[in-house]
Amino acid sequence: MGKMIKIAIGLFFCIYSQCHGINLSYEQGTIGSLSQPILVLDSQGHAIVAWHGFKNKKLDLKIANSPDGGKTWNFPITLLSKEQGWEFYKPRLVLDTCTGNALIAWTNYRPWGRQLKIAHSRDYGKTWSSPKCLLDQCQDQVELQMVETGHILLATTIDDCIEFFYSDDFGITWKRSDIARKNDFENGDLQETSAPHIALQKNGNALALWRKTIKLNEDDSKELLEIACSKDFGKSWVITQRINTDRTLPYSGDCTHLTLTESGNALICWDSGGYIHVSSSEDSGYHWQQAIEITKLGCENFFTKIFLSENGQARFEGSGFGLDCHDIKQDTLETPAFITSFVSNDYGKTWKKNIQLDNNMADTTHACGASINTGETIVVWDHSKNHKRYKAKFAISSDFGHTWSTPKSIATNSFLYTTPQVVLNESGQAIVAWVQCNQGETIIKAAYSDNFGKTWQQ
Repeated sequence: MGKMIKIAIGLFFCIYSQCHGINLSYEQGTIGSLSQPILVLDSQGHAIVAWHGFKNKKLDLKIANSPDGGKTWNFPITLLSKEQGWEFYKPRLVLDTCTGNALIAWTNYRPWGRQLKIAHSRDYGKTWSSPKCLLDQCQDQVELQMVETGHILLATTIDDCIEFFYSDDFGITWKRSDIARKNDFENGDLQETSAPHIALQKNGNALALWRKTIKLNEDDSKELLEIACSKDFGKSWVITQRINTDRTLPYSGDCTHLTLTESGNALICWDSGGYIHVSSSEDSGYHWQQAIEITKLGCENFFTKIFLSENGQARFEGSGFGLDCHDIKQDTLETPAFITSFVSNDYGKTWKKNIQLDNNMADTTHACGASINTGETIVVWDHSKNHKRYKAKFAISSDFGHTWSTPKSIATNSFLYTTPQVVLNESGQAIVAWVQCNQGETIIKAAYSDNFGKTWQQ
């Protein structure tokens, strides 16, 4: 009898997950009760999604996996559950197609400090190890990159300095990287290092970008970007570039981003006083071209994404209001927000404006894009009007963003959608996951596509 009950429960979970995707009801019916989902998808259709939210006065870190490109999902498991007063900050996921190795890393915000924790999976996310503490004290978000050779690169900040950790066995063992961490500025004291971004290739080349705030005196400070390169999977680093951003705080979001190809071409973008700048490199980041100003997102901007293919096709998307800092009134923003797209055919040396994907939003708090080397591209974002309702919208391109489909909503009901995430593989499988709210219920939902995002099913 007990065995039959277990089978019945298993069938219920399977049917429930196959019909409704990922769908968990939480007690708190607010957007803040669920984090944005984090998604990964490999070339064979294995997918993993992670998120955290409050339920029964506890904070849960949840993970679910799919073996078939998001058509069906195993019922979510709870990786970690903590009492109120804790917080999990932006989990990061990596997945290897060949071996099924996966790793998740996140920051525990405890009442008395922050920890960096990791957990492993060896079967495409079906089962997970118990969480392990990698660092007992850290400051900022964690970033992860993994390649098929088993090398993993992790970046975070400790004591206001950038730190890298690397593994060459899919995350079983870890070592701290060798990088100079002294404050070597003649004028001014280091105040904060934050927002690391990293890229890693299977030939061992790695690229990193982060922000530094230098306190000049009691009232003034300046912000720099630092760029570092590695030739040995992140074991040792050389700082190759420092860029004065002239960024105006506190309105700008984190609009830094980077991309690196296996052949050594690289792109970085950053915000300088509301204007987006791009610079390119042909030697994995050791030398950089003069920066190009490509667009004005304004002092309050939310999203940037840059992509570069091996054949030199590059794409940029960004969202913002286009306002100067003195025009921004945080309580009454009347200017519509927009999402704009730029393209390049020469590894990012020159750019041309393509299209505004959306230009009539009350605001845009999140957008996400995914591309593959053959040119297929999907961009999703949350669209709102009158500051009331969000819709998960998408547009697709088959030529690296030179032309776009007409933006559409992923679903047409009256639910509130926020923080959509999208992933895409070379077979045309795509998944979108988002936070959905309706009548006090907050859940994670997902949709899938088998044709590069042309049509979606839930």
